[in-house]
Amino acid sequence: MGPEADDVAANVALGETDVISDTKNAFKKAGVNVESLEELAKGKVDGVKRSNHVLLAKNLPYDATENELAKMFGKFGSLDKIILPSTKTLALVFFPFLMFMMCLCIFYLGGWPWVHLIA
Repeated sequence: MGPEADDVAANVALGETDVISDTKNAFKKAGVNVESLEELAKGKVDGVKRSNHVLLAKNLPYDATENELAKMFGKFGSLDKIILPSTKTLALVFFPFLMFMMCLCIFYLGGWPWVHLIA
């Protein structure tokens, strides 16, 4: 893989694979059950216990920082933690109470539930 390679599509696919792998590894190191997330993404929700305190934030700008996310989500109450891998493709935001999540959802989208709460 490299800029001089002829197959641009193959290079893009390899790059995306690296980003996905790096993101999964960062979540695993932080103690996240990545396999459970993958099952949810496939629509296999039977028997999967879901959290009502964790938000999956995605479509983040590459220059996003943990401090910026803390400011944005902290408007609705305290946060337990934020996991933002170096790939910055998505983050997990942990709230201590369901009420803070509900406030966030109502403020941004005018209703509850709008977001998949994850395990």
